[in-house]
Amino acid sequence: MEIQNILSRYADPTMRRMAETVDTVSTTIDENGSSDTSVTTSVFESGRNILEEYDVTDITPSEFSEMIQRLHDSGAISQAEFEQMAAIRVDLDAAGIDSDESVNLPEFCSKQLQESQRKGDPDATALMARLDWMEKFALIQGDSDALGLDTFA
Repeated sequence: MEIQNILSRYADPTMRRMAETVDTVSTTIDENGSSDTSVTTSVFESGRNILEEYDVTDITPSEFSEMIQRLHDSGAISQAEFEQMAAIRVDLDAAGIDSDESVNLPEFCSKQLQESQRKGDPDATALMARLDWMEKFALIQGDSDALGLDTFA
């Protein structure tokens, strides 16, 4: 019985989401009709390894672009998810942040969402989704203090 694996998937919602995405995209079927989950495991681990190389609470726009491109190329995120996160880079450029200037992306996305809500923007769902991604990435990358989540440590 592998209870540890079950609990670890629930403890890390982004990894669970990435695993679900990978499961639907990358499971292959051989000529005998059996599925090959080694592809799924490989893509899942690749995505996690990529995320561990970055810190979204202290990242430059150039590094962020590289990170999401690598996640997309590895199959860890879909084209739609890639485009959703690429919009963050557009927002960074629009805010005048230099490509080599460090930024805290969860904080940046949170401020954008707050500003949008203050202005009464009825379509803040895209900003909410971006913030959600950055908060999940920060959790994976081990910076729970930046999100006020010490209780999970």
